Amino acid sequence: MMPLDVCAPYPCEYKEAKTSVIRTTDWARRSREFFISQGNPKKQLQFGIIQGATFEDLRRQSTEEILSVGFDGYAVGGVSVGEPVEEMFKTLDWVMPHLPDDKPRYFMGIGLPDQIVKAVGEGIDMFDTCIPTRFGRHGAAFTSKGKVVVRNGEFSKDMLPLDESCGCIVCKRYTRSYIRHLISSGELSGLRLVSYHNVYFYLSLMRKIRAAIKENRYDSFQKEFLAAYGSELEPSRV
Repeated sequence: MMPLDVCAPYPCEYKEAKTSVIRTTDWARRSREFFISQGNPKKQLQFGIIQGATFEDLRRQSTEEILSVGFDGYAVGGVSVGEPVEEMFKTLDWVMPHLPDDKPRYFMGIGLPDQIVKAVGEGIDMFDTCIPTRFGRHGAAFTSKGKVVVRNGEFSKDMLPLDESCGCIVCKRYTRSYIRHLISSGELSGLRLVSYHNVYFYLSLMRKIRAAIKENRYDSFQKEFLAAYGSELEPSRV
């Protein structure tokens, strides 16, 4: 369960970002007090949300204030709102060292596969995003070698699956050429097939991430994934 918060836009002035922090903290305190007063009969978890836009001192202020309230988990909000990726990850540099290791940490609203892999290396546990289906609706598939915009003309005679290393039913049965044909013909099934593949790809990626963490090899997994994916992101220092 998430309290209401104020997500400052990008770009924004310092004053607007500070106001968002003040209001977010106020709502967090009031929400937590009410949550506790109800006795939590449904045994839900309530997360606090950290704001502060791209201002380091405000991010630190928000972190301290939300931690002082005391939640079951902590979310880094106000990201993926148009800021450069470098700025987005700076937020984690400012916030993560102060979050408790025994509470889940949630990076709100991201992300692309390489962003998720890097953020896990920074200590993030949870994500939410509409990207797999949003990109799928536009004919863009995520693969182990990066994004493939299968609706483009270059794939009109491509007899490969969306991702040769993928085990989903789409990659087992259909070629890039056929899926492109469906999309070009206005068949919604083409976009549905790409979306199905993308969701499968994300679920598979998260399984691989959990396995790499459990087997204490996340550093090498992260480097190998980002290199194969063709990402411009630098691996996190695990």
